[in-house]
Amino acid sequence: MVIPPALKSRPFLMYWIGHLISIAGSQMQLWALYWHLRTLSDQPVVISGIGLVRFLPVILLSLVAGVAADRFNRRKMAIITQMALGMVALILGLTTAWGIVTLWMIFGLVILQSVAVAFDGPARQALIPSLVPRKDLANAYSMTSIASKIGGILGPAIGGILIAFWGLQWAYWFNSISYIAVIIALFAMGDIRA
Repeated sequence: MVIPPALKSRPFLMYWIGHLISIAGSQMQLWALYWHLRTLSDQPVVISGIGLVRFLPVILLSLVAGVAADRFNRRKMAIITQMALGMVALILGLTTAWGIVTLWMIFGLVILQSVAVAFDGPARQALIPSLVPRKDLANAYSMTSIASKIGGILGPAIGGILIAFWGLQWAYWFNSISYIAVIIALFAMGDIRA
């Protein structure tokens, strides 16, 4: 079996596995969120509204987030954003389990999530060149794309099974746990030139 060159770098391998798990969890939560919204409202505009609140913070903050990723420690920035994303997922799970979640609460939490995503993406993308030799950089970005695609397929499938057998809150809780994979990988890779 031929191992892709980027995966021979221990820090990148750790990052890649964490990224794959995290993307699967994020996709699990996204589709659980759509299902959840449908159970709370029969208005199609609710889905459009959630799309808007997921999209606007990323667009509005992308320039600031890119500058932040260039000026600050990318690894620490990614750890902070992953912790924030994990907390949003945990709160969604708890409020769902307790039966106190409302549409407005979901919209507010999704806005917080989108702000964290706006800063997380640039920090993690800018981190990759620090994890692999320059000659393996193209392969690293390809492998990151593959992890995103695999996670995008696995996440909704696992989420559907969790919702069917255990309930909606479990999709949120599993996503919350998925962020721990990236946080552990970021801590375990130690100091890197970021």
